[in-house]
Amino acid sequence: RQQLAHAQSTAARMSDMFKQIEKNVELLSRLEIQEKVFSKGNNSDLKIIYSGWENTIDAIVLLDTEGKMKKILPESAFPVVNITEHFKSLKKKQKQYLNLALSQKAQKAEIKKKTDWYLIFGYPLWRQENIFSGAWVVSLSLAAMIEKYERQTKDNGLGDLWLIDEQGKFIIHPDPVFIGKSVSGLIRNVNGSEIDFSSAQGNYLDSLVWKSAKQEQRNIIAYYPLRFGEKKLFILIASQYSNVILPVRKTFAYTLFSAIMLI
Repeated sequence: RQQLAHAQSTAARMSDMFKQIEKNVELLSRLEIQEKVFSKGNNSDLKIIYSGWENTIDAIVLLDTEGKMKKILPESAFPVVNITEHFKSLKKKQKQYLNLALSQKAQKAEIKKKTDWYLIFGYPLWRQENIFSGAWVVSLSLAAMIEKYERQTKDNGLGDLWLIDEQGKFIIHPDPVFIGKSVSGLIRNVNGSEIDFSSAQGNYLDSLVWKSAKQEQRNIIAYYPLRFGEKKLFILIASQYSNVILPVRKTFAYTLFSAIMLI
């Protein structure tokens, strides 16, 4: 239950973070309409928009109606994801755009690591009479965004934080070998039932997790859904079974010792 509560609070905080980024991108679009973006003396406004996200930002790109790059922040940045591909999807839908993407290098090499995943936020721009005039597209490192939550989970003794997508494939995992693999191929429930993440309120599983080709380890895995835009992810908090029941064992041993002393 403690793990589940932590998974739920982590999902809530990440959801709030995504919403704040959406608001910042929308604010960028309003500044562009007012022709204030990149004007002299406006650097302070831009810093406010992405203050606190500096370590996570891959690139903030302003594109024209054909998808050609007009401006980029930081000025020396070069997007590691295929911005054009996401712009085409945004232009087709002509509404706010959110998606997950792999870096172009990872796509070519077909080797996935947690540092290769990026969150893409897009916001269309409009001229008068609702004529599409381009878009802002923001690319952020998912690994950098989730790093502090991974650290908090481990520091609190709750285990490891994992992230899987709608298809049940690992996006974030301490072991890079797991990235891109299906959760059903690496985890099986102790009671033999299928792995199921359908509960909207989250839950926890008593499962066996493959640690190597020939070794399984019993884990308690709490999960909670995380939505952003049209996408759905799952936060998983996994801890060794022995670590989870250790406080119970200590309490039992202390109670037993006290009872013996009283007798």
